[in-house]
Amino acid sequence: MTDTELPILSPVEARVLGCLIEKKELTPDIYPLTLNAA
Repeated sequence: MTDTELPILSPVEARVLGCLIEKKELTPDIYPLTLNAA
């Protein structure tokens, strides 16, 4: 595989990658924590 080729993803791999990208975009940089989180 060269640098310009993209790997072929299985449906499961594509779903996991999509979920991670979506979570990164929707989760704020400063995640609000509660007092119970410490």
